[in-house]
Amino acid sequence: MKKYFYLLFVSLSLISCKKVLLHQYGEELYGEWENTSINKVGVQGDYSGLDFRRGKFVFTEGGSLRYTDLAGKVYEGNWITDETKEADCYTGPDGDDICTNDWRKTLKLTASGASSQQKNIYFYEVIFVNKDQFKARVKTDYYTRYEYLFTR
Repeated sequence: MKKYFYLLFVSLSLISCKKVLLHQYGEELYGEWENTSINKVGVQGDYSGLDFRRGKFVFTEGGSLRYTDLAGKVYEGNWITDETKEADCYTGPDGDDICTNDWRKTLKLTASGASSQQKNIYFYEVIFVNKDQFKARVKTDYYTRYEYLFTR
């Protein structure tokens, strides 16, 4: 009897691992999301320079994007994900440079509206909080970063 439980446990473990290994970044984006907030981190800049602000985003499996802003204007385009290894350096409290070399999930959005208005944004880091929320960070200049919160 123990032998059968052991085989069952090993089989379920392998199936679970296979599912995790076959999962590709980007699949968790499929569907409709709403940008519920944008927080500024830094001393300069304002929100006017951001192409995509509050609104609804629909990410499809084929890489198509549909963005509807709060005024109801619709933009169609595409989205691309990637994982990059990027050094993030900052000055610590003792004045020493501190650098991390972490893998980061990135997201690039490009869309055009009816009047051919082009919108582009590159999120240098995407962090999934859970299956219904993710944060995406963008830099607009050396001093200012923004963190978007997306929810289903």
